[in-house]
Amino acid sequence: MKLEDWLKKVKACPDRDIVVDTRDNTKDSLLHNEYGIYDNWPVLLRADYGEVLQHLVGSVTSRRFFARRYKPLHTVPSDCNPENRRQDFAYVRGIVIFQLRNRPDTYNAPDNAHARRWLRDYTMTFMLHPYQDDKPIPGVHRHRAMVWVIEDICNYAVKRNLPLCLPRSFGAKDTNDTSRIVYWP
Repeated sequence: MKLEDWLKKVKACPDRDIVVDTRDNTKDSLLHNEYGIYDNWPVLLRADYGEVLQHLVGSVTSRRFFARRYKPLHTVPSDCNPENRRQDFAYVRGIVIFQLRNRPDTYNAPDNAHARRWLRDYTMTFMLHPYQDDKPIPGVHRHRAMVWVIEDICNYAVKRNLPLCLPRSFGAKDTNDTSRIVYWP
C-alpha cells in the first residue's frame, strides 16, 4: 500500500472499539484491527542516526523538522553491542513514548526475506509505545495519539526524502497480508 493512501485511511479511521470475538465480547480498537496501530509499533528509516537525533532534540524549541515536540528522556546503551544505541523520547503531551534505535528492528518481520530486506535497506528504528495512563487527552484514544506521531515521522521522512517502512501497517485482522506493509518511496 502507498504511504499517502495509508495515512489518509488511518487519519479517517474513527476512534472506537469494535467487538472482535463475539464468544467472549473481546474488543479491540478499530485502528489496531484495520491498521495495526498498537504497542511496540516500529517505523524503519534509512537515515543518519545522529542527524535525526539532533532534529528530535531540537523539536522542543523549533518546528523546522518535526511538527510536534519530543522531549529526550534518556540514552540506553546496548548490553550486547556497545555500538547499538537507543535514545528514548516522549511526545511532549505525555501520551506516546518512543525509542530511537540506531539499527533496523526485524522482530516484526513476517519471514526471512523481509528481515533481510529491512537489514539491507534501513539503518534505524522508531519504536512507539502508547502511554496515556498518567496524562490522557480527554476523548482521544491512545492509538490515535500514536497516529499523530507516526504521521509526523512519515512527513519528516518524505520531506527529507528518507526511505521508510511501516512493518506493522497491516491490521490485526490481516496479519498474514504482507502486501499491506507500507514502503516509501
